[in-house]
Parts: sequence; structure tokens; C-alpha cells
Amino acid sequence: MPETIALDDLIRDLLQAVGHDTDREGLQRTPARVARFYREFLAPVATPVLTTFDAEGTDEMVVIGSIPFYSLCEHHLLPFFGTATWATSRAIASSGSRRCRVSSRRSRGDSRIRNVSRSRSRNT
Repeated sequence: MPETIALDDLIRDLLQAVGHDTDREGLQRTPARVARFYREFLAPVATPVLTTFDAEGTDEMVVIGSIPFYSLCEHHLLPFFGTATWATSRAIASSGSRRCRVSSRRSRGDSRIRNVSRSRSRNT
């Protein structure tokens, strides 16, 4: 797989450029591990199937808290993580954690995760 070799080589070159000896035991397999992580983490994620139910006559908010998420900062390609809170007046509460997971599985800034989740909830 040519792209695998190219990404491994790029990561090896990066480590060498900042002064690391990529032939030492602890770093020999690091370029392959990092390349595999980026390929898996940044792979396209399917849009979740939304589960809804009839909430006619209900005027209360549904709030789900402490939804864990993790992502990569689009400016630094460093991981960040946290918890999200999902609130909706519509009957789609079970989709909150799936939406958060899908929104965070792309490299982006933390404020964009918040804004993407918010705008998608308004459009459904």
C-alpha cells in the first residue's frame, strides 16, 4: 500500500527533523503506529441514523449530560477531549451522543465541535 509507506516516511522525517533518533528501540515502530492512528481516526464516519419518537404535547427539554468525546485540534493536530451536554425540545434525545461522536471524529477546533453540534440540532 503506497500511501501507508508515504505516511510512515513523513512521520519518520518529522521525528528526525525535531532531533529524534528513529532507529532507537522506542521509536522504531512509532511512525507506523502514528500513521495507523491518523488513518483510523480521520477516516470518514457515516452520518448516524437518528432515532425519534412522537413527543406531541410535550413542552419539556430533554437534557443528556456527560457525553464523552475526543478529537484532534485542526490547528495543531493534537488530541483534546471533554464532555458534552445535549439539550433539545424535540424527541431526538437518543441521537445526542451519536451526533457528538460523529462531530468530534474530524480534526477541528473545540469551538467548531460546539457549533457543528448546535447547528445540526436546529436542522433536524
